[in-house]
Amino acid sequence: MSELAPLERMQTEFNKMTPLERGLSLETVEANLYKLVDRFPDAKYPNTAKHHFSGNLYAREYFLARNALCLGRVHKFDHIAVVARGDVSVISKDGWFRLKAGSILESKAGSQRLVFGHEDTLFVTIHNATRAADAGRSDDDPEKMMDALTSPSKREYLEWLEHEVARLEQK
Repeated sequence: MSELAPLERMQTEFNKMTPLERGLSLETVEANLYKLVDRFPDAKYPNTAKHHFSGNLYAREYFLARNALCLGRVHKFDHIAVVARGDVSVISKDGWFRLKAGSILESKAGSQRLVFGHEDTLFVTIHNATRAADAGRSDDDPEKMMDALTSPSKREYLEWLEHEVARLEQK
């Protein structure tokens, strides 16, 4: 029996999940997203980012290769994501969907996605750079900017959120 292609394996694993695991609660979906990623050890965040700054805007452009699997970071703030070129399948708390070149997605704070590239794909995320500045980050260090706008895991995002709530309550 031949090995399934990465997307078919991902769909097969996703389909094995019960309806409860697939989406009746946000916590369940996020927990199972990590379980699904654990079955695909090659899934990682792409490190091919290019950074663009213009006034109060920060854009991060990154490339996902054909047949690659990527687990994105958890976003701390709402932003816009654009598929500039390519074709991908996405699993998120909103379910399984496909995005092609020209797709524009409003991404909410706390969101995270597992993405499979059907084709070489170029993404652009557009952020309010003042959010990073409020966190004491400057635009001269893109890695610090990314850390100010995203968290590597849901646990770290929730810790950051708790800290932010406490900080705002003290004002």
